[in-house]
Amino acid sequence: MPFTWEVRDGDGQMTAGPQYTICFTDLIYRRTLYTLTYNWPGLDEHPCSRIPGFSLGDLNQGFENARSVGRETLRRTPQRHVNHWNH
Repeated sequence: MPFTWEVRDGDGQMTAGPQYTICFTDLIYRRTLYTLTYNWPGLDEHPCSRIPGFSLGDLNQGFENARSVGRETLRRTPQRHVNHWNH
């Protein structure tokens, strides 16, 4: 599933959707991570999750030792291909 990722002044936003089954936005703003899910199969409630004390640097550090596992197929209709990371 393709994402867009925009970063400015230490804040960032990753967006997936709206044309896909899964649609969400992850936003890092003033050292707080917000996740807002608009659409997720089987999920009826869509509260905004808030994780304070999380910066773009923390995200980069989390991926620093991550390795790409490779492409994965989400077996839904239609099938979707995503890049899978493991750390």
